[in-house]
Amino acid sequence: MDFTKRFDLISKHRFLLSRSLMVIIASFTANIFAYLFQLVSGRYFSKEDYGILVALFSLSGIIPLVVQFFISGIPKLVAEIKDTDYPIRISSLFYTIFKINATITLVILVLMLIFKNAIAKFLNITDISVMNPFIFAVSAGILTLFMVPYVQGLMRFKAYSFITLLAAVSKLTVALVVLFLGLTLKDIYWGLTFTTLLIGIISYKVLLKNLNLNWRTTDKADLALLIKYSLGGALALIGLNLVNSIDVLLVKHFFDADLAGTYGSISVIGRIIFYASSPVAIVMLPICAEKFKKGENFIKPFLVAIIISTFICLVASLIYFEFPHLIITVLFGSGYLSAEPYLGLFAIFMLIYTLLYIFATFLIATSKFILSSLVILSAILQYAGITMFHNDIYQVIYVSIFSVSVVLVAYLITFIGFVNSGKGRN
Repeated sequence: MDFTKRFDLISKHRFLLSRSLMVIIASFTANIFAYLFQLVSGRYFSKEDYGILVALFSLSGIIPLVVQFFISGIPKLVAEIKDTDYPIRISSLFYTIFKINATITLVILVLMLIFKNAIAKFLNITDISVMNPFIFAVSAGILTLFMVPYVQGLMRFKAYSFITLLAAVSKLTVALVVLFLGLTLKDIYWGLTFTTLLIGIISYKVLLKNLNLNWRTTDKADLALLIKYSLGGALALIGLNLVNSIDVLLVKHFFDADLAGTYGSISVIGRIIFYASSPVAIVMLPICAEKFKKGENFIKPFLVAIIISTFICLVASLIYFEFPHLIITVLFGSGYLSAEPYLGLFAIFMLIYTLLYIFATFLIATSKFILSSLVILSAILQYAGITMFHNDIYQVIYVSIFSVSVVLVAYLITFIGFVNSGKGRN
């Protein structure tokens, strides 16, 4: 390949590379604030309370999955229709989604209030007073959940980065206020309820640039297409979120408070790998969706994304293997050094999980919904495996590694066959 062709190849993908870099930097910075939130909380609260905090955060990632059956197709659909009858079409879709999502949020809020005692019992939480603020914080998150995917679908990655950073800073601010005023765990969630609603209002203000308040009723075809895309990609996204949360919840259920707190610190540190590399998929999804819709080459953007993510994961994993003592001491303090033997192994789990996430996102972007839904198998294997094998933390991590590896191998085999067939390389 001569210099000119190489330059053209780079130019074609400079948007993906530049926007990936922008989102990676913003997300990485946001994750620094998010982890500072975790570190402040881990050092301020007892290990038992911190175990509760991490478990409830994991649960807050599972409960909103109900809404994924309706909104997970937003980035793909918005990317496809954003230039048609602009801005009426996307405005009509936005306000229709808001009304439906608000109704679903109200139903979930009521159900959580009814079953709060059962939830607390499953997670071995004796202080029920923390449940009400937790429930309202989760409900606020569900109500505003669809706005950021809308920004993503519009390919407004600067706005996406801004909202991501602002949300992380506000979360850290809550932790610092709780620390400064000497408040309790439940006050964390009251603070998060307020900041989540505030971020939702700001996100709406950002979106007004692309929305027309004189919107008309959404075209039934668009709503049907959204449901089709959402249902198609929902199982994959639900599976990915479950795999990212089931281990923490089951450890809190099966293990004592001290081990649950230890595992909480492992999961928080380990997931840095995922959060540092996954932003590439945020950029990749609408780009691949748009190219797929137009019949253009959507394989190369995916390959660029997978190479960037793999490199980040490998570097981070090597650091975790080599310096677990230093990492834990700096981040959580000597009180959590019992997590040291497990950190490198958990890094492997996160590396494989991240690759699984990138593949599933690509399959959603290219409408391979049945294939992308295979990732739900990982969640089933993980839940069943940890339920049967939980003698120690090693078993929990080994089960998690196995559960994601099975589906990733299936994806790799399928993708190789897909590429060899010549599809997507126009």
